[in-house]
Amino acid sequence: MLTRIYADNYRCMVNFECALGAKQLILGPNGAGKSTLFDVVALLRDFCVRGEPPDREPPAARFVGRTRTRWQDIPEQAFELDVSGNGGTYRLRLVMDAWGYPEKPRVMQEEVTFSGKPISVSRKGRCISSTIATRIRFNTRSTGIGRPLQRSPNVPTTRNSPG
Repeated sequence: MLTRIYADNYRCMVNFECALGAKQLILGPNGAGKSTLFDVVALLRDFCVRGEPPDREPPAARFVGRTRTRWQDIPEQAFELDVSGNGGTYRLRLVMDAWGYPEKPRVMQEEVTFSGKPISVSRKGRCISSTIATRIRFNTRSTGIGRPLQRSPNVPTTRNSPG
């Protein structure tokens, strides 16, 4: 069950945190951010689960660029999702920024924990610690979550090989 959503520097959300229960009613006036809350969940689902690129068009880039909060001059966007299950809580933390010209979004930090214990931590495309890998480099324009290593059929997967 989704129990918490956090977003910083995304549209109207600045250091925004929403704790969710089994049943949740979301009310507010027009322009308060109700749709943006659902957009955050869809954005993370599309990026982390479906593998969609972070700068997918149209109508606009989904990370950084025009989705940053207008009144802040911070290059990074941060997102967190907490999901309870298997006797604990999973947490995804994703930090994005922009680089290059024209600006393109990139993953600065990606962490997955279970009840506070790290499952996978990567920063700037390098896996810092993981239960499944120690020396894997990630493309900073995609997520490292749920991506099996490419291998030939009938060849054992070795995740601790230098790379």
